[in-house]
Amino acid sequence: MLASEIDDLNKERQAVVSEITEAAIQVVEEQFPPTENEVLIVAGEGWNAGVIGIVASRLVERYYRPTIVLSIDPEKGLAKGSARSIEGFDMFTELSKSRDILPHFGGHPMAAGLTMKADDLAELRERLCQQAKEVLTEEDFKPVTAIDLVAGVDEVSVEVIKQMEQLAPFGVSNPTPKVLLQEVQLDQMRKIGSDSNHLKVGFTQNAATLDGIGFHLGYLCEEITSQAKVSVIGTLSINEWNGHVKPQLMIEDVSVSEWQLFDWRSIQRNRLVERLSTISEENRVLLAFKEQTKTILGLEQFQVIHLSDDTSQLSLENKSVVLLDIPDEREQLIQLFRHVDRPSRIYTIFHQEEDSFFTTNPNREQFKWFYAFLLKRKTFNMKKHSEELAKFKGWSRFTIDFMSKVFSELGFVTIDNGIIHVNENPSKKNLEESATYKRKKEQAIIENEFVYSSYMDLKQWFQQVFQEKMNDGNLIKETV
Repeated sequence: MLASEIDDLNKERQAVVSEITEAAIQVVEEQFPPTENEVLIVAGEGWNAGVIGIVASRLVERYYRPTIVLSIDPEKGLAKGSARSIEGFDMFTELSKSRDILPHFGGHPMAAGLTMKADDLAELRERLCQQAKEVLTEEDFKPVTAIDLVAGVDEVSVEVIKQMEQLAPFGVSNPTPKVLLQEVQLDQMRKIGSDSNHLKVGFTQNAATLDGIGFHLGYLCEEITSQAKVSVIGTLSINEWNGHVKPQLMIEDVSVSEWQLFDWRSIQRNRLVERLSTISEENRVLLAFKEQTKTILGLEQFQVIHLSDDTSQLSLENKSVVLLDIPDEREQLIQLFRHVDRPSRIYTIFHQEEDSFFTTNPNREQFKWFYAFLLKRKTFNMKKHSEELAKFKGWSRFTIDFMSKVFSELGFVTIDNGIIHVNENPSKKNLEESATYKRKKEQAIIENEFVYSSYMDLKQWFQQVFQEKMNDGNLIKETV
């Protein structure tokens, strides 16, 4: 009975922590982005003061910035908070410089507690950010974890973990050994937990597998493709469940060293806004080849760069690039990535209004028959007789309209208000000289390569473009 009550209270506390953490993350993302704030200070009315220290730790884990989370009492006008820091920023010393607005505070270099007037929060934020600029370098904002050993998935076993446990007890002076798995494949990755805020991963290497659990890392499902190779830091433990005993890695950090391709080609249009919102606004770059795509996809709330505009100043290095639609010519996409630095992520949506790939292109025999038919008739009323002719030949109405437009562009016929007139003694021309014919042929190839290709074929296409850009750069260096 007591155990059940304790379990219920623990679940209630976890729910409160998750709720406040989500709210705090939203405040950070929308109001105080880490790129502009060396120290994060967030506050909310009615936030449970008993758990804000945990929330502050979560924000440090996520953004690696000195962080203060406060609960505001609107009636008293006071804010009570907990602070957590990073290496190189002595929280107690830095807070001590603002005693004039901090009547009550205490702590040590890595953590502190404080009570202050809510009206002074902006002033404290400005001071601490300036102080951080003076004592921290750019390198200090990159978390460093000491690794005790590098292991392969096939080297991790229950027996090995039991041997490592003989080094216990673990604590501050004898920390649990940190293990690094390098460049391993994922055989599964999903969110778990009642709030889907935890991560369940399966690692595979050399035909061996290993489970991994990342508490509060569920958001990484949106950050990593299942095809990526990852390097992972964590501690090893033994998982005993229903009589099964297995080794597992308690994940602390994950990195992907290569650029990633996220295949969103099958995403439902009504979910697009929601999915785009999961991409960091700081890094998100939405690109469209066609001006109407933004409206068609209902993306009025987003900034979309139209690629017919001047993109000479466009920077995509380490950005998350979303390709909303397909180009009219492959060369447009090739040139885009030839002239910019490689993004860290590419999301392909490749929306298209018309489907050319599954619309049969007329062959030369069909063109030949149709032109002979027109020569014999001299005139042809498309509005009246196209459907009848299409049915007779087993063609579609599109086929007749398409061939008619091609003949018009080549000067073989003239179309006036839906009536075709055959021109006498036209110049001899190839079908490829028609812009419509070339565009249709190119569009079918584009759809084959970008819309209906496999994930691996699509990634290989981009990889080849990046490699050619790199080769061109090396050739220039050698020439110089």
